[in-house]
Amino acid sequence: MSPQTLLDWVSELGGQLVSVSPAQDLAAVLIDRVCSVEKPHCNGVAALLSPRYRAAARRFDGGALLVHAPFGNGRSVQWVVDDPERVWSTLLERLAPPPEPSFSGQSPQVFVAPSAFVDPTAVLAPGVFVGPHVRVLERTVLHPNSVLYAHSLIGPDCVIGAGAVVGPGCTLGARVHLGPNAVVGDQGFGYGLQDRVRVRHIGGVILGDDVHLGACACVDAGTLDPTVVGAGTKIDNLVHLAHNVTVGEGAWILAQSGVAGSSSLGDAVVLAGQVGVAGHLSIGARTQVAAKSGVAHSVGDDQAIAGTPAFDLVRWRRVSTLLKDLEQMQNRLEVLEAQLAHQRALGKADDV
Repeated sequence: MSPQTLLDWVSELGGQLVSVSPAQDLAAVLIDRVCSVEKPHCNGVAALLSPRYRAAARRFDGGALLVHAPFGNGRSVQWVVDDPERVWSTLLERLAPPPEPSFSGQSPQVFVAPSAFVDPTAVLAPGVFVGPHVRVLERTVLHPNSVLYAHSLIGPDCVIGAGAVVGPGCTLGARVHLGPNAVVGDQGFGYGLQDRVRVRHIGGVILGDDVHLGACACVDAGTLDPTVVGAGTKIDNLVHLAHNVTVGEGAWILAQSGVAGSSSLGDAVVLAGQVGVAGHLSIGARTQVAAKSGVAHSVGDDQAIAGTPAFDLVRWRRVSTLLKDLEQMQNRLEVLEAQLAHQRALGKADDV
């Protein structure tokens, strides 16, 4: 796209400009790219989204620096906005749009079952498999070697990544994104405890609108009723949701986390990286679970927990602080016990 002046961008996206030099002509500042705080460009805009980059931001001498609040000693124009992440997202889409796919239309190197329906506006890359009675709605893009098994429904404007699989009878809402090799609706880990007989799972999966499922993430089919992920939930790479898990709307589940069968996560729950959740329990709405925690019991709404087994985050931090001094405390206790034993041997315990 043709360059726009910084003033044009501010007029369109909002905010205020703070210049380091009153004599600087802001109308002459052109912005045609995004850049990082640590690698400035004279026509680039960067965003300060974390305080850990403040030192680099003070050295930044590119076109403009997007910030939430102005700070002194900067070397470039500061673009002050209420929501830097929202503006930054817009700038990324406009100044660094994703590359167009190297395929368009519907490749002849696909298999579409005669009973399937594929909207004419959908894009099917080479190697796509569309099974019997599948429905693929408007503007959905199926990347190479993606597989849609029988009776699945793919809503409008979805993106199914390369090698991703949607199992039988699964439903994806509008604008769902499946990363490469993600699997939705595979058989859950169902075996009899005594003879290890296989227990089939036929409930499928329902993913609500605007769900994101990262690369190599797996959502298993429910036993009889579906496994359900609510609208707007974002699931990172390498996450596993077992059979009959339910996740509310707007949740975040970060990489390498796992939720065992039949557990329930409320709206806006956050599981940080490598969290494990045991089966048949519930985590209330807006509860946050710290990284590497193990949740072994149900938790109410609006909690913050950590540890294994997980408990209140504030208490966990206090305990963690004490743990590093535990050996020293033990040594001091042993000294005191020795002194007490010595006093008792001398018949002076009452003086201790």
